[in-house]
Amino acid sequence: ITHASARWFAELLWQEPDLDQVAACWHALLECKTHFKFNPPDFDVLSEEKAAVRLHEAERTEKRNAVLAAGRTLFPLLFEAHQKNQIPAKALLPELEPELENQLETLLHTRLANPDEHETSLLWREFSKNLPDNPHIPLFLLEAWGKVPPHYNFSLDRIGYQPGKDWFREFETQIEEILNSARGEGTEFIDLPFISVDTPETEDLDDAFHLGKDADANYILQLAIACPAVAWPWGSELDKTVLRRASSLYLPEGSLHMMPEPLGVDGMSLTAGKERQAMLARFKISPEGEICEFDVSLKRITVQANLFYEDCEAFIDCEFVEKEAANAKPNPAAPYAGMLNQAYELAQVMQAKRIEQGAVIIKRPEPLLILHPNPDQGKDPVRVELLNPPAADKTQVMIGEFMVLLNATIAQKAEEWALPLIYRTQHVALPKDYAGIWEAPEDIARVVKSLPPASIDQFPRPHAGLGIPAYATVSSPLRRYTDLFNQGQVLSHLQSGVPLFSQGELSGMLPLIAARSDAASSVQKQRPRYWKLVYFKQQGDKRWYEAVISDENDVFAIVSLQNEAIQLRAKRAIFGEKAMPGQLCRVRIG
Repeated sequence: ITHASARWFAELLWQEPDLDQVAACWHALLECKTHFKFNPPDFDVLSEEKAAVRLHEAERTEKRNAVLAAGRTLFPLLFEAHQKNQIPAKALLPELEPELENQLETLLHTRLANPDEHETSLLWREFSKNLPDNPHIPLFLLEAWGKVPPHYNFSLDRIGYQPGKDWFREFETQIEEILNSARGEGTEFIDLPFISVDTPETEDLDDAFHLGKDADANYILQLAIACPAVAWPWGSELDKTVLRRASSLYLPEGSLHMMPEPLGVDGMSLTAGKERQAMLARFKISPEGEICEFDVSLKRITVQANLFYEDCEAFIDCEFVEKEAANAKPNPAAPYAGMLNQAYELAQVMQAKRIEQGAVIIKRPEPLLILHPNPDQGKDPVRVELLNPPAADKTQVMIGEFMVLLNATIAQKAEEWALPLIYRTQHVALPKDYAGIWEAPEDIARVVKSLPPASIDQFPRPHAGLGIPAYATVSSPLRRYTDLFNQGQVLSHLQSGVPLFSQGELSGMLPLIAARSDAASSVQKQRPRYWKLVYFKQQGDKRWYEAVISDENDVFAIVSLQNEAIQLRAKRAIFGEKAMPGQLCRVRIG
């Protein structure tokens, strides 16, 4: 039947139902909304298909109500524990069924990673009614619950960047195939004493160099670049995963590598004593800095030494012999003192040439942030130490100028070769007096106002900050996907005369590459700033810091703390009516 009265249904149970029995049956039918619909004066009998749909909806509603009830009890307790710093608060919480606990934890992780996620927004709105209006509430609750550690880097969740080593486990077979293909037994070996210069924390070593002079005093510079592109599986799941990582991240809590570590840290890295295939760029440069000859090829090389900036800096100095004699500890850079001084000499020539072309060079030393476990119970489990490492300005100029030289030259050659590449551009006109090296905070603030962030482009346009007409990075293929892509294009041109990807194909890929690169860059900038703010908090609000007013307007003043390499904003009235850029001051941070 499709419909019947309450009495008809009551007669299925009783021979002659009385009024109370009919009424009881009527109420039972009315409540059973999954199978019956009241259509006065009778009840419609729903089809089996409609009943199944309603049963499913009822089950979902029941589960949702259970989640709501559990969350309304749990979340205020977690937030209270957060405010009282009772973390983790598991001993204070009610027992939950595993399924409910998992659902609530998943909800918090979803809101943490994607605050604008649509599916959970209505449910979250129900919970957040009784919580403060703070965008970090999901993080506070997860920390108090013990589901994430203190100082959890949720920005990695936001960009989908998986830390650790599990992310590349599924690609182990493919990684082994890449390593086997990249051995390059038939490639010519270049027997020169190459050296690399990096920070002690760097594990994915992208570049090395050798420098000498010919009989006419021309510089012969050879730059060796690690070459993962020689055997890269373009279009594979590994390629797509690495593209989404976009860049290696060097954070105070540790490095996160773009490449799987068996490739980026071990098999492809230019580690001293290991024979590697490399993209070799050879320059012949006049004493005035003009490029007389340039060629790029695929070779095998062995790096002789992996040096650090601080070690090399000691030898770019006229007094290094006295220093070395007074130092009992041998310096691994000592055998390369002559080459290092020649390299700095060339770098100065190249830098001066760029400044003539309008380059804006910002010198803003970055302090070293060291995180220590804090055994003191009841306090922050991490103690932040801020150190100013020994200056290595000359060595950094040397390596920086070599990389700019390579990337600018490749960009120029790509136009000649009609080779689609990914460029970094800063297409803006700057006043001529902005060219130069800037160190004072107020000067940096003035100049930077006119410099928009560099952007990714598929067409060669000027890079105003670098003072060059076009710039396409190939110097860090282990650390940046844009460089890996460009290296693949260059190698394909060298080997076959045609690119791997056409201009049209690059156009389709570029939005994702640019978005992922920007996302990784944002984490790289934000995370050190976060730890600096933790450092200030741990120092307390009674300590004074040396600062310089770098910028001001009618409402705010921007102060630059040079030792801590951070800029902070405060109301201008704090500094008095005569506050102006360049004014020295001392500040406390609340």
